[in-house]
Order: sequence, then structure tokens, then C-alpha cells
Amino acid sequence: KVLSGEKPSPESLYTARSTPEEIMTFIKEDINKSENYYGNNNSISSDKSMWSKQATLMLKAEIYLWSAKVTTYDHKAAGNADLETAKTALSSIIGKYSLLPDFSQVFSVEDNNEIIFQLRFKENEFTDSGMGTFIYYNNLFEGQRYGRDGKVMGDTLQIQNVGQFLHEYKKALWDTYDADDSRRDKTFMDHYANEQLEGFGIAMKKAIGSINSNGVRIWDTDYPVYRYADALLMMAEIENGLGNPCASYINEVRKRAYGDKWGSQYEYHDGTFAENELAILHERDKEFVWEGKRWFDVVRMKDANGESLAFSAEANYPDNETPTNKTPLINKDEAYKLLWPVDINTLNNDDKLLQTPGYGGNEAQW
Repeated sequence: KVLSGEKPSPESLYTARSTPEEIMTFIKEDINKSENYYGNNNSISSDKSMWSKQATLMLKAEIYLWSAKVTTYDHKAAGNADLETAKTALSSIIGKYSLLPDFSQVFSVEDNNEIIFQLRFKENEFTDSGMGTFIYYNNLFEGQRYGRDGKVMGDTLQIQNVGQFLHEYKKALWDTYDADDSRRDKTFMDHYANEQLEGFGIAMKKAIGSINSNGVRIWDTDYPVYRYADALLMMAEIENGLGNPCASYINEVRKRAYGDKWGSQYEYHDGTFAENELAILHERDKEFVWEGKRWFDVVRMKDANGESLAFSAEANYPDNETPTNKTPLINKDEAYKLLWPVDINTLNNDDKLLQTPGYGGNEAQW
């Protein structure tokens, strides 16, 4: 109609909302096509910002892991069959990549051996990865905050007045790191209100870009979508779901974190399904700060009763002000919040589109 000059009616462009099962079926078909198109081409590109067969396999493992564990209305959790498919996909990744010895190099060395797929941020292109919102604003920091040594701090991270400090991670997360875990001090910088180390605060150190040739701080850290630590911890989750030992995958990630401080006191030993699931989640929490994994992890992962860890107080971190007040991210009477609503503008522009159940109005009835 457009080519003929005839103006289409808005109604002809309306699209009804698909069911969760229809969406999952489509996604599976799409990812399997991607894998088939690569055929026997298993080469690993030196440019990790380009999609690859390995990226397809990581995404496939994630899709089937979700399908195996999460029931969403007419899509019923598929269980072991989809877990086995996810395991097969990851088996082509395990051993093909490696963890860098130094955790901080994952984010400072471009296209390194741990990265499977990443989003590129380069100077003179788009260089705002959003990190500035997690880093101190100089005028409210320099000469006013104290370091762990009790001495007043300056522009310690060379932020140069480009930080905003709109967001801060909870002290309860910081407290879960052992002092020997190198990820703590390579992810965060702690600071205090006085020499007595009162008034705790933390700023980001991980993935804060670089100083360019003009001596200016730029946000050019590449954003990792998939890296080898993710493959290892996803495999741990898959094996746990299948009732198999999973500790070796957790410990491989921990060994890098502790480096020469590694010892039997930090080694994880297999427990019950629920114990393993929490251990995997907490390892992911420490490993993937800022990398966009946390919300999806707690929705997907399960407790002993098969309930989402979003409803578990053990999976949450209490507020700094009330460290003993453990509450879940979401109460069970708000379970509808596991799914996001459709925004009002989108709904108003499509008469066939229905709202996510629980948010009121013209809701989908799956």
C-alpha cells in the first residue's frame, strides 16, 4: 500500500500481544537458526564486539536455562530436557576461553581472552557507559572524605569532575566480600566521613574508562555482555538443576578472585540444591557488579520450593541503615512485578495490545 501511494490505516498496523509460549518458541527457533547458519565455523574472532558462534551458544544456553526453570503463564518450565540443551551449548564454550589472572584487566584490556561478546565504547564515538553515576562528584568528595588509612582523600581515581554519584551499592554487598577477595578492592573504593572511619561509602573503580592522550577522563570501557566467568557460573547453575555436582565451576571463578590468597578455607563444597543455588547467585553478585545480570538472576534462580529467589530474603541485601532487617526484593503478593508493564504510550498507540497482568486496565488473559 505504501508503494502504491495508498495510505494504510492505523488499525492495519496494530499488533496483538503474543503469549509467553509463542515468544519462547520464536526465540528458540531464531537462536537455533543462528547456530545452524554458523555450521562448522567455530573460529574465535579477535574483535569481540562482533557477534560470533560462541556468542550464539552463550545466548542459546541462557534461553534454554530460562525455559527450563521459569514458568510464565502458558509457558511451563521445561525442566531437564532444556537444561541438557543448555549444557550442550555451553560445553562448546568451556575450555575454549580462560579467566584473566587479574580481575581488573577484564575491563581494561580490550578484546581479551575472557571476553566472548562485548559492546564497544571508543573515544570520539559513543563513550558514555553510564559509569559516572556510580563515581564521586569531586566538589563533594575531595578534602571531605577519608580513606581506609584515615587520611583525607583527593581525586584518588582521577575522575576530574565528570563523576555524578547518583547511585551507590549497598554496604551489605561490600560486607559479603572477604578481605582476600581481590574483586572487592578492584570493584569498589571505600571512603569515610572522618578519621575514625565512620560514615561508610563506596564508589566504583571497576570499568571507569581511561585517561586519554589529552589527560582527560573518558568513559571508554567496553561493556561485557558475555564473558567466560558467566559461562562457568551458568554451567554451575545447569549442573545444579540436573542434580549434578557444581562446585568445581564455582571454585574456578573463586580461585581467580583470591589469587595467591586462595586456600581450602575459601573453597565451596556441594550442598543441597537450594544451598548451591544461593552460592551461585552470591558468586554472580560479586563477579558481575554493574554488568546487568542481577535482576534476571534472582528472577530465574530458585529456592528449595521452586520459588523465584526474588521472593527470598536470603537472596537480598538489607539496607545499610538496618543490616539485620532482611526482606525479599518482592513480596509474593506482588508477584506480578516479576514481569514489566507495557508503557502507557505504547498501549495508547496500539488498540490490540494488552497490558501485563497485575498492572490494571485492559490486561492480557493468558
